[in-house]
Amino acid sequence: MTNIRLHAQALIPVIVCLAVVFGGWIQDADAAPADEDDFDLVERQGPAQLPEELDALYSTRLVFTPQHIPQITVGIMKGRQAMTVTADGPSQLVVFDPMRRIIDITAPVKLSVSVSSYQAATLTWLVVVKKLNWRERDLLPKVQELWKQRGYDISLRPTGGVQGIGGVVMDTRQHLIAAARTDSRKKAKAVAEEIFRLFRVRADIIEDIVTRPHAKLTVKARGKTLAVSHDLLWIKPHNGTSFQVLRYPTGGTYERDKKPRRRTYRGSLYAVADRHGGASLAEMLDLEVLLEGVVPSEIFMSAPIEAIKAQAIAARNQLMVNLGTRHLGDPYTLCDTQHCQVYGGASASHPKAHRAITETRGMFLFDDRGLINTYYSAMGGGFTEDNDTQWAGSSDKALRGGYDGPMPNPPSIFVNGINDSNIKEWIFSPPKELYPRYAGVNQKFFRWQRRFTATRFNALVSKHLGTIGVVKQVKVLSRGVSGRVKAFQIIGSRKTVVIQKPYEIRVMLDKLPSSMFVVETRKGADFMPREFIFHGGGWGHGVGMCQTGAIGMAKKGKACTEILPHYYSGSEIKKLY
Repeated sequence: MTNIRLHAQALIPVIVCLAVVFGGWIQDADAAPADEDDFDLVERQGPAQLPEELDALYSTRLVFTPQHIPQITVGIMKGRQAMTVTADGPSQLVVFDPMRRIIDITAPVKLSVSVSSYQAATLTWLVVVKKLNWRERDLLPKVQELWKQRGYDISLRPTGGVQGIGGVVMDTRQHLIAAARTDSRKKAKAVAEEIFRLFRVRADIIEDIVTRPHAKLTVKARGKTLAVSHDLLWIKPHNGTSFQVLRYPTGGTYERDKKPRRRTYRGSLYAVADRHGGASLAEMLDLEVLLEGVVPSEIFMSAPIEAIKAQAIAARNQLMVNLGTRHLGDPYTLCDTQHCQVYGGASASHPKAHRAITETRGMFLFDDRGLINTYYSAMGGGFTEDNDTQWAGSSDKALRGGYDGPMPNPPSIFVNGINDSNIKEWIFSPPKELYPRYAGVNQKFFRWQRRFTATRFNALVSKHLGTIGVVKQVKVLSRGVSGRVKAFQIIGSRKTVVIQKPYEIRVMLDKLPSSMFVVETRKGADFMPREFIFHGGGWGHGVGMCQTGAIGMAKKGKACTEILPHYYSGSEIKKLY
């Protein structure tokens, strides 16, 4: 028989900033307890204050373990109307209802969570024309005045935060300078297009939250209702319990999975009403454990250990740099897709990754300004790219593009970078010394080709840009130092459009491997295009560390302490814990 005991005393929170806390309940007269003969429950009261708990989940404040390791929240699914979590051992529910309950479940159980009484969030879309980090704050008045003179109603959105780890300050604060705040993505896109047309400035569109969503979260086991929680439900493991979750793809261009996949998680899970029309499932776990699911998802485990160690340090940096700067409208700090870093949960763990993470524990990459934003991509194609070519924001001296060969300098024809005058030779006849570094790993992406019939090309363009008529011509308007396309013009029979974001070009054209390409247009007897052939190199944005190049360097005996400075200028490794 079920053993249920109610205790009136308050429970001292185990996790300081994200303790069990809430108020403002929605009562549910239909909620009924599970059958007492099903499994053992121990129920007690907790000091729940819902607003403070949600404030913490939406904030940039970090929680630390007793070992001073930061804990991170990662979104696993979003917009779900239902989800299941299977515990293979004892677990605990933290319920935010009028009774403010904590329910200990003493045996393995399959929990079903469903969403009802959903109230949508109020959203806004920012058209961001400039991002200034904290070191650049003196430029803020000048930038604001410039855009006011151009006729825009400027607003600021602070992001990031200041964290102290091991006596070292990590400052990721930024000011997002928005030329407009709109109530739809369509309106924001129109403003961004206007800004590019008038000033040749590439604006970012960032979704933000004005008022939070609300929902009832009903949790059941074996068909019986255990509780109805308001907005948030914690599911915490006891004594090494793992959770099995059927993860549904989140959609979008960064998602790898095409169908549901069962994954294992060992951190604390929480279901929370989200801005995507339902509930998100997210996980809280410490940084080093998180890396166990990131590193094997981001680099081949067949790679030499020094390349995997370089990946572990770069991934650790990325996790910290991105805190508070992404997912501004979500109750978690990072997601588990390529948008942040791919995280496969405990299912992805691998002994070789564990060794690399353990041997680099607490190591971060700094330069004289602070923590480095350690971007990386799969294959640079022989030449890495400047960060400000790929994204809006200031140039970063640690992220300057350059030749990625075994010799310090490329052949003289490429010494000043790749441009319209030498891009064809770079694509079709790259330096032979590059081949040993790129042989065997991702070799098919070192140089690649993609063909589109005119019919297919027109369909892709129309799907992405709307009706611009029949495509008559395409032009590369500008390139970065690696030859990657910065701005791409498409001339249609009805309209001419310029795409100024490299990733958008790639997504539109069936996810081209990279924007390092030249276009060959084959025409018919009517002088209209009948085929577009893209000849290209590399896989990914090309900024920072080339993972394939790192593997090649490691195979030649280079240590991670030599690989990382090669890709991040002026960097040094510091061990903080």
